[in-house]
Amino acid sequence: MTDYRKKFIPGENKTLFSELHNELNALMMSSPEQNRLENKLHNGTVTADVFNIRDEGDDAIVKELLLQLCSGAPNWNSKNFHYNVGAPVNCLSFFAYSFALSHNIFTINDGLSGNALIAEKAVVKNLKQLANVDELIGWFTFGGTGTNLYAAKVGLKKSSPETTRQGVDSNTVFLTTKNSHFSHFVAADWLGIGTDNVVHIKSNEDGTTSLEDFCHLMEQLITQGKKIGCIYLNGGTSYNHVIDEIKDFSFARDSLVRKHNLTYSPHIHVDSVIGWFWLFFSGYDFSANELNINARVLPKIRFQYEKIIQLKYADSWGVDFHKGIGGCPVDSSVFLLNRESDKNYLSKKRDCSIKMHQIAEEFSVDSPVDFTLENSRSAGPMLSALTSLLSTGKNGFRKYLITLVSVADRLRELLSGYEDFCLCDSYGQGFVIMLRCYPPEFRTKRNMSSCEVFEIKGKTHVDDIERINAYNNGLFRFFISKRKNIEFSYSTSFLSTENGASIHAMKIYLMSPFLEEKDAKRIVDFIITEKRHYDEMIDGKKRTSMNFSGKIPTT
Repeated sequence: MTDYRKKFIPGENKTLFSELHNELNALMMSSPEQNRLENKLHNGTVTADVFNIRDEGDDAIVKELLLQLCSGAPNWNSKNFHYNVGAPVNCLSFFAYSFALSHNIFTINDGLSGNALIAEKAVVKNLKQLANVDELIGWFTFGGTGTNLYAAKVGLKKSSPETTRQGVDSNTVFLTTKNSHFSHFVAADWLGIGTDNVVHIKSNEDGTTSLEDFCHLMEQLITQGKKIGCIYLNGGTSYNHVIDEIKDFSFARDSLVRKHNLTYSPHIHVDSVIGWFWLFFSGYDFSANELNINARVLPKIRFQYEKIIQLKYADSWGVDFHKGIGGCPVDSSVFLLNRESDKNYLSKKRDCSIKMHQIAEEFSVDSPVDFTLENSRSAGPMLSALTSLLSTGKNGFRKYLITLVSVADRLRELLSGYEDFCLCDSYGQGFVIMLRCYPPEFRTKRNMSSCEVFEIKGKTHVDDIERINAYNNGLFRFFISKRKNIEFSYSTSFLSTENGASIHAMKIYLMSPFLEEKDAKRIVDFIITEKRHYDEMIDGKKRTSMNFSGKIPTT
């Protein structure tokens, strides 16, 4: 019979863990450029039905379990994998995270965390220095959605202090950008605001939020007696890494507060879980340029930095260490408030006198649970993030970001020379490429002197837009069939026309720390070659009959 107690003795399982870890990696990874983990011992379909608890435990099942259930997961290190904004993991950060997990360190309060809560404070202190803010307080939470949810909660309490006891005022609205992440709507849903009460602010041509429309909407909503619960601004959008002019919006908000004698200041949150990467250029002398950033990329880096350093004019912002260059396992996110006093809007004890006697809080010196949504938080994310910061250093992060932006810049340069493609994010300053592909018969309809999406600029018929969308969908499916080569992702609603038609685009997210500028040509060669094969496979007659789901007709 199995002795269950042995499962909890580290020494008993140390060798087993090490051997199993090495064996699984060897079985699932044949090459560092393999895009996804692969179970080479089993190619059949896996379902939950095969994993059933038995009377007696079985250690051997763990190997089979992990082989089958981890198969298909991304290898973020691969130079061929450009699927989304995940993060290759710094090995030391992984160790810090796993060590905390192995000892199950809670961060409810210092009675359960030991010294681990100091890691949270140290991360916030470092972010404070990078962002050059006067004061900063923050807590780790469950992903970027969590940071947006925290912001919404603070904003609600500012606009309607009675919400804790009496519920949400039906006159409450949120404002968000046209290019916003869907999690802003999730926050409105989960907090009872309702998605119908989320107001979209128009975008400028470059994807930034229209200050003019913002002021117009605010005037209108305040006049109607609405309460502005939260204002979300771009701090590095998912598609093209757009960052708004935060200072201008903050000053406009302050002016409207004075003009209308509001009793509160509407809360401005910058969704900066991607854009915060550029904060690592804090203190960098762009004139001296000691890292020798090339002349094409230097202004792009500087442009983004000068935008994101305006975070100090916001009320709150978010950070994801598990995205991009952050180097941490998922999840590792921080919600940050630029005024420490704003933490009182989150306090459980202050307004509603919630008694937390179950956790013996009165015996703790440090008890962040008074302000956090979660009671049970692991020390893993904060230890991992601090390890990433200290082991990589500012120059390490800078070089990583420079490389990604440089490869993206070279990709744009190479792709712009082909008439079959349109760079949908021609204003992009970051490391994501949004690419729209065109069937051969549409070449003559486009203005080849620009990289603009001609369906947006022109009066393209909706049927043509749908045909081009279907073509892109089919081409992407064809690319997926080549998954073992180069892999990227897709969006069915990257842009929209004035008549509401969605513009599809392929999404190339550069993530690997092993990428080099020369890899740009390899990526372009793959796209060009496979598109030519696709066009050859589908002649004019078959392309005409292709349905709008983008499925390739059978031959």
